[in-house]
Amino acid sequence: MKYLFIASILLGKMLFAQMMPLGDWSGTLDVGGTALTLVLHIEKDEKGNLNAKLDSVEQNAKGIPIDKIQVEDRMLTFSIKKLRATYEGIIEDNEIAGKFTQGGMKIPLTLIRGNLAEKKDWKRPQLPKAPFPYVTEEITYENSAANISLSGTLTLPHGKGPFPFVLLIAGSGPCDRDETIYGHKPFLVLSDHLARLGIGSLRSDKRGIGKSTGNYQTATSADFASDVLAGIKYLKTCKEFVSRKMGLIGHSEGGTIATMVAAQSKEIAFVVMMAGPVVSGEEILYEQGIIRLRNLGISEENIQKDKALREKMFAIVKKQPDCKKLKQQLRSGLETYFASAPKEEKMAEEGIGIIHPDNMEEIIERIATPWFRYFLTLDPTKSLKKVKAPILALGAEKDLQVPSKQNLPVIIKTLKSAKHKDFTVKELPAHNHLFQTCQTGAVSEYATIEETLSPLTLNTISNWVLEKTRKP
Repeated sequence: MKYLFIASILLGKMLFAQMMPLGDWSGTLDVGGTALTLVLHIEKDEKGNLNAKLDSVEQNAKGIPIDKIQVEDRMLTFSIKKLRATYEGIIEDNEIAGKFTQGGMKIPLTLIRGNLAEKKDWKRPQLPKAPFPYVTEEITYENSAANISLSGTLTLPHGKGPFPFVLLIAGSGPCDRDETIYGHKPFLVLSDHLARLGIGSLRSDKRGIGKSTGNYQTATSADFASDVLAGIKYLKTCKEFVSRKMGLIGHSEGGTIATMVAAQSKEIAFVVMMAGPVVSGEEILYEQGIIRLRNLGISEENIQKDKALREKMFAIVKKQPDCKKLKQQLRSGLETYFASAPKEEKMAEEGIGIIHPDNMEEIIERIATPWFRYFLTLDPTKSLKKVKAPILALGAEKDLQVPSKQNLPVIIKTLKSAKHKDFTVKELPAHNHLFQTCQTGAVSEYATIEETLSPLTLNTISNWVLEKTRKP
């Protein structure tokens, strides 16, 4: 019995050692429709005590000190006083499933072993692998009006051209030519799929991103539309492989930009909108906030308080064009709000929103930009009703960023009122904003889903494009 007792102690120590989550752990936090990549670094000091730091990748905040971290049985907990944040999760092999709490909001957060910011061994089975039945060529073309150079990739089917051709337009954010996000490369997968069916494409780094020159920080949707028009101008010189059947495929904000370009250019033969917003950015943001807070179980009273605060901030943004003055006015308005709000609201104990004294400056920096002001006030229906080319508008049933129930009916109404003769509107079931097959649609799922673009999405797009470009 003595040896059995000693063995049980040793076994317990071994199991505890296996359960100690040393190393890097990562997850994505869905904050108001924005995905924040968190990386937790855990180590032991010389005395055997646990120490930890946290990175918030998109906010460029590294090494945030964790004041207290402990592991009891299979439960890991930590707290960060500076952020008024805590985490509690259950350790299961290479996963920690739990909730991140800040300012009263409890947000699901699953951490997986490894550093998402550096991870190289993503399981992304759809990424193309050589040999390829098509050719690719890296090109550079000019937007002379903006005095910038744009770098992109041409994907050309084998055989004698010219081919039906598409320009791919990425969504909001500093996207590269593949629209890379969490190891996924949606535009690389899409261009591969299209090329195998005889459709050529051009995808480019946004201005100021990758190998493209220019200033991304000061650009608006109108500037990005100008860059697309520069791409069209370049492709018109490539008559040996680009046919007159040239179209646009835009994802998210790229869908809106596609209609802006198609309304200006007679060269566009068709348009595909993938979760393209057609209501103003202000309406999108209100709806995002309502959906997110309801999913968190927040009371309707506090959801309305959150909306009221957003309305005050957006009113300031719309009235003040000077970014420096805008930051000052936003800061003053928020400081006044937090100073006068009841304690329970100031601390957001029931989760009245993403705006909190601790992340106030980060929010101000995000919205005090030319892009945000333009996005907030743009009415996409003005360009949509001017488009004469055939349109395919796709929505995703579980899209929490550009809700299909909000946008698809507006597309139908706008095109019908404009007496548009050739448009198709489809909502894809159980799909998220990235057009992955999903469970909940939450931003936090994006990285954990191996699928980059669902086969339904790929086939719906390619079948429609081939139908519209088929020779008589």
